[in-house]
Amino acid sequence: MLFRSPEEGLCFKRFVPTLATEGIDLFKLSVGSVLKIGDSIMEISRVGKRCYPECVLVQAGTLCVMPDEVVFARVVESGLVRVGDMIQMVGAI
Repeated sequence: MLFRSPEEGLCFKRFVPTLATEGIDLFKLSVGSVLKIGDSIMEISRVGKRCYPECVLVQAGTLCVMPDEVVFARVVESGLVRVGDMIQMVGAI
């Protein structure tokens, strides 16, 4: 389990989650994995993001979720996404 540091790193202000999920480890998926979420189709375009050396979390040796637990996706087909919608693996492009 990860705990949020009382100090916020650089990325906490630069990157705000568009979707927060539970019950699926999206960061374990490969780039190119395709998901159906609500009425939309999304493709995983990037897994993880590097930390910056000037970040107070990196300098303090504090655990940050950005390198391992952040996923970026592109919208392949737009559609309505609601709280509680299931996330389904559709395949890979």
